[in-house]
Amino acid sequence: MDEATPALPQDDVTDHSLLNVQVGRAYHALVVGFERFVGITPARYRVLRLFKGAAELSQASLQQQLGLDSASITRQVQALEGEGLARRRSDPADNRFTLVSLTDRGHEAVNIFIPRAFAFGSMLQEGCRPEEVATAYRVLEIIRRRALEVGPPTEPDPPARG
Repeated sequence: MDEATPALPQDDVTDHSLLNVQVGRAYHALVVGFERFVGITPARYRVLRLFKGAAELSQASLQQQLGLDSASITRQVQALEGEGLARRRSDPADNRFTLVSLTDRGHEAVNIFIPRAFAFGSMLQEGCRPEEVATAYRVLEIIRRRALEVGPPTEPDPPARG
């Protein structure tokens, strides 16, 4: 552990909310650092990356592959369209669907952003041993799955202020 990584106080080892806070802080730093280094938000990058090797995808396919709701994918595609990186059109076979493709500028962006994102990920892991990275990945995957499985609390909500 280096000087920039605070040690967990022994008294707080059982305070499980501290892990939530640290994961949240790390996520925020990742988003900020990714956008600064790569030059695009992680959300837009995830959409663009799906076009590597694909000429056109439906918004429904993008939504399914990314696990986003329809409003979120529409916002991301509209933002990419506004930046001149993507275009949309109605599916001629079924106009209920919207097809998305990249502009020439969008394809150029993908070819720039993918290597940058890879370099960013590599830089984050500098100084970590492969087994540390593997352990971090396993723990974060467990946390991600459990967070999606958690239901509402079984105890009643506190009384409303009034």
